Amino acid sequence: KAKELPDMDWGQIARDARKQTTVFFMGFKSVDSICARLKQEGCPNDLPVAVVESATTPQERVFHSTVEDLPTLAKEHGDSVVGPVLMMLGPTAAFPAHIDKLMSGERPTKRARLGNAAES
Repeated sequence: KAKELPDMDWGQIARDARKQTTVFFMGFKSVDSICARLKQEGCPNDLPVAVVESATTPQERVFHSTVEDLPTLAKEHGDSVVGPVLMMLGPTAAFPAHIDKLMSGERPTKRARLGNAAES
């Protein structure tokens, strides 16, 4: 059963979602509440999410999604998820997909420049 969400600065997490990675331990039963709260606070719907079940064990499974689609993914796989779960939201969650692109021969996307250091 999902527990009440902890009292923390959800707005700050949502605002910094593209700049940092947030990790939730054992929050799989609260996926709906977590995603709804983050979206309510302005988190981008396309923010990458990685869900890792039973990390570092032979039973490890990884699911990739977005804040928008994670509740649906959780409903689809919820009954089969029995191990401890880590949920990572943010840039780090997109890294495996980036590696897959590189392995397929696709050229990496360059980062946008934020400004000229000489202008500072």
